[in-house]
Amino acid sequence: MKKFLILFLSLAFVVAFIPKGFCAEKTGILLLEHGGNQAYNEGAEKLRDAVRASTGVPVELGYVCCVTWGVSGSMQYAVNKLEAQGVNKIVAIPCFNNKENAALLSRAAYVLGLGPKPQKPADREMMGEPIVFAKANASFYFSDGWLDSPLIADILLGRAKELSKNPKEGTLFIIDHGATYEWEMPYYDKAIKALVEQVKKKSPYKRVIMNYFRDDAAKDIKEKQLNEIKAQLAEASKDSKVLIVWPMVQDIRSIQPGGKWVKLLEDYDFVYTSKGMVEHPNMVKWIKEAFEKGVASEQFVKSDPTRYAEKDKKEEAPAEEGSGHSHGSIM
Repeated sequence: MKKFLILFLSLAFVVAFIPKGFCAEKTGILLLEHGGNQAYNEGAEKLRDAVRASTGVPVELGYVCCVTWGVSGSMQYAVNKLEAQGVNKIVAIPCFNNKENAALLSRAAYVLGLGPKPQKPADREMMGEPIVFAKANASFYFSDGWLDSPLIADILLGRAKELSKNPKEGTLFIIDHGATYEWEMPYYDKAIKALVEQVKKKSPYKRVIMNYFRDDAAKDIKEKQLNEIKAQLAEASKDSKVLIVWPMVQDIRSIQPGGKWVKLLEDYDFVYTSKGMVEHPNMVKWIKEAFEKGVASEQFVKSDPTRYAEKDKKEEAPAEEGSGHSHGSIM
């Protein structure tokens, strides 16, 4: 009896010093996808299911663009579904190349109460409606994109390998969508070029080149990019077979036979893949790697929309009379 009492008291002592909620911790994944038509979203759902199977944790999708109920609604819906499964720690993983100064991801972070309001016009929903902050009890870790991940580089090399059996006679041309706004491009360009360098390290091809369509940019920028791509194609095809791969997650319409990007280049000599990266096993491997890194970091933070909302009000408030500097003469 005495031994039992000592054991009971010892257990009670240990339990008393376990942090509250420690035993109830449950981590899930908020997979951030672009969003698009039915085929695009079905591809995203397949990826979500594959990540669930691989990690064994709750995984929900949050669309950062092209979603009928807005980014605010999409983030709230995903958070609600995760929290309904008992999740109180969420690793947000963007299926994008980078998150720094990225309009869509900055808006998602702002909606989640994890970051400041992005630059205009990303400070509102796509159709101009004001952003509504998500209500979340969970804490978050917001992962970066894939940047220069060797896993993603291997996907591009794998897609190219499917197109040619004589790599030494080929030029690998990596054509990306590109950012929408000029203020996004420095970080975006840095990330994509770092990825291309990873490809070059393992490349068996005669050369590796890259460019962007900048599909959503201003008309003059799109025309400039298209002319650059055409010039690169013309030059590379003089002495090699040009293989085009696209670092896009989903098998988007633009890269399908007859798709917009393919038709824009139809007067040139090249072969291309119509596959994105979604069905390659490395995509799930990269997401799992990002999840494990987030969990190990222990750098989860609580959603705090109030912090950013108050900051925005201060920045948007008109200056009080007499608070500015006078540039007139002193009377």
